[in-house]
Amino acid sequence: MLSVEGTVVVALIFAAGALLVAPEETRLRVAIMLELSERNTSTSLSVAEIAVAKVNESPSLLPNHKIELIVRNVQCEGRIAATAAVDILKEDKPIAIIGTDCFNSTQAVADVAEVFKTLQISPAVSHPVLSDPAHFPLVSRMVPPDTHVVFGVVGVMRLFGWQRVGVISEKSFGFLPIWEALHRELDKSSRSIIFDRLLNTLDNESDILLNTEKAIQDLSQSHALVVYLNTNEKLTRYLLCKAQKMGLNKYVWLINGWFSKRWWMKGSSECTTLYGILQQTFVIKPAPKLTDNSLITDSGLTWTEYVELYQQQHNGSIDSKTVNEPDLRVAAFTFDAVWSLALALNASQDIINSGTVEDAFALHDNLLKTEFLGLTGAVQFDNNGDRTTSISILKARQNDGVTFVFKPVATVSISGRASILSHESNSTIFPGGVPEDERKITISLPLFIICLILAIIGISFTIVCIVFNLIFRNHPNVKLSSPFVNILIGIGAILFYVVAIIFGIDEGLVASLTASAMCRLQIWLSCFAFTLVFGTVFAKTWRIYYIFRDILTRVKKKKPIRDLHLYGLIGVLLLVDLVFLTVISGLQSTRIHLITKELELEPGTVPKVVGICVADNSAVWVSVMLSYKGLLLVIGVILSLETRSIKIPELNESFIVGAVIYTIFILSATLALIGFLLVDYVTIRYALIGLLINIGTTVILGIIFIPKMHSVYKDPKGKEFTLTKPQATNESGVRMTTSGPSQAELLAEITKLKAQLYQHQNSTESIGASQIIMKLPDTPPETIEMAQTSIVEPSH
Repeated sequence: MLSVEGTVVVALIFAAGALLVAPEETRLRVAIMLELSERNTSTSLSVAEIAVAKVNESPSLLPNHKIELIVRNVQCEGRIAATAAVDILKEDKPIAIIGTDCFNSTQAVADVAEVFKTLQISPAVSHPVLSDPAHFPLVSRMVPPDTHVVFGVVGVMRLFGWQRVGVISEKSFGFLPIWEALHRELDKSSRSIIFDRLLNTLDNESDILLNTEKAIQDLSQSHALVVYLNTNEKLTRYLLCKAQKMGLNKYVWLINGWFSKRWWMKGSSECTTLYGILQQTFVIKPAPKLTDNSLITDSGLTWTEYVELYQQQHNGSIDSKTVNEPDLRVAAFTFDAVWSLALALNASQDIINSGTVEDAFALHDNLLKTEFLGLTGAVQFDNNGDRTTSISILKARQNDGVTFVFKPVATVSISGRASILSHESNSTIFPGGVPEDERKITISLPLFIICLILAIIGISFTIVCIVFNLIFRNHPNVKLSSPFVNILIGIGAILFYVVAIIFGIDEGLVASLTASAMCRLQIWLSCFAFTLVFGTVFAKTWRIYYIFRDILTRVKKKKPIRDLHLYGLIGVLLLVDLVFLTVISGLQSTRIHLITKELELEPGTVPKVVGICVADNSAVWVSVMLSYKGLLLVIGVILSLETRSIKIPELNESFIVGAVIYTIFILSATLALIGFLLVDYVTIRYALIGLLINIGTTVILGIIFIPKMHSVYKDPKGKEFTLTKPQATNESGVRMTTSGPSQAELLAEITKLKAQLYQHQNSTESIGASQIIMKLPDTPPETIEMAQTSIVEPSH
């Protein structure tokens, strides 16, 4: 057996051999720039050293590489930080920079790092300006930007059903980006700002306080009952104090969550306590945090172990009672910054191994893909390099009967979905009930059901008319009316009935976004319904007019107008509608949307509002649409007048066209008048609109289809059907009706009439159809034949 000395010798030999074959480790220099004179930043440096040690000892991270920290002490001053950054980037050439904890120095370092193409990770700076990738393409940070607070504001409003908000904001470099982001997000969520005030904080203090007091006075005269204060700690305290003095305790206040501890107890003694108004105050805090201190993070540490490592690093000089928890919370962001950089470097082995470590953009791309559970919770980044995280919603809770604290009651996820915490509910958050920011006046449900039933009856009647057309399509009287074309009239009527239903679907029945979609849909369907109903009647009248307008030319050229041609004409009219509606819906300047109109009420009371379907710059596009539809009506009237003297009643639909035009005109004018005058009376307005649409559409269907149904009822087989001869007049001018000849008699007269037409050819080439018909004693059979060729389609 080997002696102890021999064992030691063998061990040394193996150790030496291991050192000889072990690959040489590459040092990856990382600069960390902090203001070490501050207590929390010195804590951050200690924590950064712990993080580097954990990375270097991890077998799965950066094999054959070790991270080496290069520490630089910088002040919160841009010029000094920029000089230090230039020196360190020239001399030490670090692969990345971690720091700083101050906005001025961080921005200065970022400008220098961009020149040197070096990645920078800021552990704690949240200023929105760093979110601009055009100016800071290589900057990432471990905290979300201040602008993310707007997701919390919108989330709270969505959670409690609030649609309107008042805003008081500072007009300064740090707060304007938040104000702008809030406007964008509220617009996206179809919510509105009904009171908006920007305070200039560059004025002297007396002017600032005067403007602040006036802002609260003006707010009290508005109907904004939910208010977001985008202001600093001191100004927020003053605003709430003034609001409490004015008795605005029932208002809901939303404030930023980055204030100091017990901020409401600081400042002047003008308000000895703010507890009355703080009971209605929510704190919006985008604060990444580990939810459970016993969770094992991706670094292998729990929060408790992290604190113990910090104590051990200081040789036990800091015990659990003297550890500053807030400082360690802040320093944890530096730990996660080091860990995220290590993961990005680990995913960039090809860059490191090839020696092109200066490729900071590739390294930055890998950093944005990084996801892990850190000491500050789940870590992930958006495309701008900003940390994405859930947002805590806190509300005041009484602590010991005298003091109070803000405790979490809800959370807004990264996706923007808000939810109340499991131990909370609406009744615990608002013991007196959730405050209303507005009271919507919606359509009565019983009235909607009545109109729905009427529309269903109308749709059923339309289906009966369509089925009747198909079943009796070979009946002579029905065939002459173009049964397959009439189906389009039925489809248009169904759309009108659907519009009557959609008019009653408001925010009392569906969510705001769905109601807004219904707003756009009713305009689209109304246009298509008009075109299908009147456009079809218009096309049929045009065919009759075309046949009888120039019969001689048509007989010679033999170009009958089939149903297919009418489908094409109707299709063109529908295409015009489609293009027009697509344009006005696609352009931001003419978009169709749902807005709320506030009714006149006393200030400070819950406002009553009604939903109105409008379009931006509606005067322009409505005028264009009405002109287009009106032109079709005018042309329809002209065609009706031109065909009124046709001697074949079965083909003369001038009465039907006139009746349909009259009904549509009266219906449209009345609906427009009701919509304009009764906008504040939603129930009465919908009752009249729903009733008129249902009755008007049914009347149009009756005018078109009931005469055909009556004809089929009297003569189901069509055996008695003959094309009626024109009415004659006696010597006294009194019309005498004679029954028309049979088909056999007509055929017998064809030869004679053809010869007669031939004799008149030279004298009638320039004479219109109505004049020809008036000259001839009876309607020429050629006209009847051409009409049958054009109108009567082959049986199917």
